[in-house]
Amino acid sequence: MQCQYYVKKKNRLCKMTVKEGERFCGQHMAVDSLKDWNDNTGEIKHPKRVACPYDNKHSCYVKNLKKHTAACNSRPRENPPFIISGINCGDQNVKRNCRKFADLSTDELTLLMQKIESVYNSHIPTVEREILKHAVLSEELNNSSYGPNKMKHLLQNSSLLGHAKKSGLLQGNTVFIEFGAGRGQLSYYVAQIMQEDDNCLLLLIDRASQRHKFDNKLKESPMPYKRIRADIADLCLEFMPVLHLYKRIVSLGKHLCGSATDLALRSMIGGDRMEEERGVCAAGILMAMCCHHRCDWGSYTGKDFMVAHGFTAEDFDVMCGISSWATCGSGRSRETSDSEEHVDGHMHADGQRPIHLTLTEDERKIIGRKSKAILNYGRQVYLESHGYKCRQIEYVSEETSPENVCILAKRVADNLML
Repeated sequence: MQCQYYVKKKNRLCKMTVKEGERFCGQHMAVDSLKDWNDNTGEIKHPKRVACPYDNKHSCYVKNLKKHTAACNSRPRENPPFIISGINCGDQNVKRNCRKFADLSTDELTLLMQKIESVYNSHIPTVEREILKHAVLSEELNNSSYGPNKMKHLLQNSSLLGHAKKSGLLQGNTVFIEFGAGRGQLSYYVAQIMQEDDNCLLLLIDRASQRHKFDNKLKESPMPYKRIRADIADLCLEFMPVLHLYKRIVSLGKHLCGSATDLALRSMIGGDRMEEERGVCAAGILMAMCCHHRCDWGSYTGKDFMVAHGFTAEDFDVMCGISSWATCGSGRSRETSDSEEHVDGHMHADGQRPIHLTLTEDERKIIGRKSKAILNYGRQVYLESHGYKCRQIEYVSEETSPENVCILAKRVADNLML
């Protein structure tokens, strides 16, 4: 017999089968007003199943309630010592509304773009392109059966690992921390490279639980690994005892979106605490940055550089939006043709067309990349102020990924090569 619970969202009955003599499946015994029916007498008796007190999206038998609540994945848990809410969030005290393009007049936006051009031309060094490959991925890179989507990730991983090797980051007695690890593919290749040196540890950090992870493959490696499900904003590495058992710590990251890059940088160097107060400090950092439109002024690490060159928090908000021009094409909808550009809806209150809609696609990309470069350089200045020597690199071509810039930093005291 089919479950008689009506699923409003799907406009049909639940398709689960039920036990003989029952009207509802195990899940919906509890959902339907927590009642059960005796068809013979019409009496309402105590429910066989009840909704979980921690998450009413699932239920359990009354007799198993105590056992279920003790093991339920939704039960509240005490955070481990290395989870401290918001420790890497920077200055979050000031509450404000982010400024958008619509809030700026044509003159204001023009002045901001001129400032971006000026600061870029006078203070931002050229980022050199250096595309490397690592032998550990040579076989996969030569596999002709792989599609372009998989191949672009392999090319990025290969170049990042090539730079890690060249700069001396891949050494023994090291904890390799991959922030935003996702499936853990980059860590897997690190394990392959370092498989003859078992005096290392892989630490994979991600706030989400990913499917199709490489963890099962990592189990076959002699290198120990640990996956931590946590928000980087709350991660205090100095309270993680295992890290103090190794000589050095190296941070890796491929495409840490927006503010996640800043959170990871704060985590790796002990945030804004004084040097003598930091219990953990990375010897080397290699991170590929992306999604600058998702950056946040409060957690952004390059605020001092931005303020020193005349940018305000409101300018920062708009620059984050401008940075998306580097990767998002013309910015016009597919339905909008050149002949429709005069639509009144695209006019400022002062009667002028927004300047960003008068630019060509190439002009938008150029100013978008310059905004990204300024935001990235602010991060570099932050790292240098904390004792790091830094270099930015275009580690793959724009055809492989438009987000093709990584930052390589080493603590001067550790004497690693760049």
